Amino acid sequence: MKLQKLMYYAHGFTLARVGRPLLPEPVQAWDHGPVAPEAYRMFSSYRNRPIELSARTDEVSAGLPAHVQGVLEDVWSEYGHYSAWDLREMTHDESPWRNTYVEDEKEIPIPDDVMRAYFSTVLAAVGPNSASSRLASVLGGLRARRDEMGSRKDSGDMSEMAREHEEMAELRRQANAEILS
Repeated sequence: MKLQKLMYYAHGFTLARVGRPLLPEPVQAWDHGPVAPEAYRMFSSYRNRPIELSARTDEVSAGLPAHVQGVLEDVWSEYGHYSAWDLREMTHDESPWRNTYVEDEKEIPIPDDVMRAYFSTVLAAVGPNSASSRLASVLGGLRARRDEMGSRKDSGDMSEMAREHEEMAELRRQANAEILS
């Protein structure tokens, strides 16, 4: 799931930055968020296990155009620390998936022009210097709140975990609203 969401972000930011798609097929709106179907089929046998590749990372990245390497590095830097479930929740709050998804339908493409428009808005919020941008500020606030919550001891108290999850979801919704305002 994490790979799928990172691919969605990489595809969207490539559309916004370069004007061309990263992936050869459209991303689709599935129940658990955006999915690149070909990659899903390729890696689905791993289920929730780590994906192991025979090639080294530097060998793979050496064959990529510089603009793709840049997008992938930025996406990993910004989103790589999130869990698969956190990324799922984030994509559910974003308009490309939310406005395309139809319950129990799997093969509805999220149009590239919709993704380009959304991710261009996100890039516009970032501006040329992301360290001082509104987006960086919002994301920094989210990270700070997550850090304040600390590592929860395994108390078995599902209500506390649910409350924290809802609080983080609300912070992400607020961040999205601020970015798009």
